[in-house]
Amino acid sequence: MAKIFIGSEGYKISLGTQKIKLAYLGDQRVYSAGNIVTYIVDTEVTYREEIDNGSSCLSPITFVPKKTGWTFIGWRDDNIASESVLTEKIMGDTPVILYAVFRQEVILTYYNGSTTPSTKSGYRIYNNGNITNPTTALAQSAISGWNARGWSISSTANAGVSYANGSVITMDSNMTLYGLYYQTITLTLVTPNGTTYTNGTRYYNSSSNVVNPTFTPTVPTMSGWTIRGWSTSTSGNANVVYQSGVSFTLTTSITLYALYYQTITLTTVA
Repeated sequence: MAKIFIGSEGYKISLGTQKIKLAYLGDQRVYSAGNIVTYIVDTEVTYREEIDNGSSCLSPITFVPKKTGWTFIGWRDDNIASESVLTEKIMGDTPVILYAVFRQEVILTYYNGSTTPSTKSGYRIYNNGNITNPTTALAQSAISGWNARGWSISSTANAGVSYANGSVITMDSNMTLYGLYYQTITLTLVTPNGTTYTNGTRYYNSSSNVVNPTFTPTVPTMSGWTIRGWSTSTSGNANVVYQSGVSFTLTTSITLYALYYQTITLTTVA
């Protein structure tokens, strides 16, 4: 398309004080009072194009906006990282500056009281060094007999809590979280000295990993009797379930009874 140039600025023509925006030779447009659009794609990545007056500024023709790992979604008049981009920008009499906006999908995979994972997705928004990350709230499902502990990035049942239940987290990358639960296991020991209670914690991870508490109870001595061990039965001659002083794990609360025996000797004289 033919254009008329005046000085280094190019293409501005006036008739008196009136600016001429378009000039035609017959039905052929030979002049357009366009202007320059500066496209700021990223820090230190800038392009410029001359856009005709009345034409859209949103479709550059000399380049395609790109950023590795991100998807271009449009242009803004500022460098705010927002998914709200321009749907129209028409060239007028003044230069235009536009900023490229990109987005990146991030996925949260989470085990919430189930061995089957669920997912949530969101978009990170990037605009010339500024980033807005999506957020999501973490709410644990109830499991009968278990107490919610929170969330962990580790699949170990007794892992440390990375995020408290009910937390709102910011997602800046793909991540996997596991819902943590616990039970209080009580070992009740009945001995000649009385009844004692020892508590342990059983841990459960939504991905089905379990850590059970360990106990090592010792049967107290009793004068005139020999220690046998522990039983879940109150019978004096009950079978020994756990040896005295030997470690064992429990998956539920139980009561154990201390077992003893004596050797009785019958001496007969003929």
